[in-house]
Amino acid sequence: MLGVAGLEEAFVKPTLSGGRSCRVVSGGDYCDEAELNALDRIVVGNDSAAWRTVSDVGQISAIALPVVVTSVDAWLSASDTPVADAATEVLVMVEAVAATTLTTSVLKLAVRRPRRFFTLRGLVSLRRS
Repeated sequence: MLGVAGLEEAFVKPTLSGGRSCRVVSGGDYCDEAELNALDRIVVGNDSAAWRTVSDVGQISAIALPVVVTSVDAWLSASDTPVADAATEVLVMVEAVAATTLTTSVLKLAVRRPRRFFTLRGLVSLRRS
């Protein structure tokens, strides 16, 4: 997973043209909101530390929970080699996550959608409750 991200950073991103893929407002350093798609336009400026934490916990749980449950299942099984069984299952999970990370990275680089921080005039002025 980290290897895919490292390869992307080292070899792919330097070959891409930099900058934003949106029109910048004159006199500003942010994307013109009128150029954004409808979904992005309604969420620009939304920011919540609590929801970032919920997202982080969900992401960590989605990776850690299957590994833990698979390892416990292999350990409690009647197998003569529970450690090898658990390692095989975890390896399959790592391969699936690596393939997903690679696919996501390729699509992100292909689409080049402007990121949220390029669309903010000032986080405080656009913050919505």
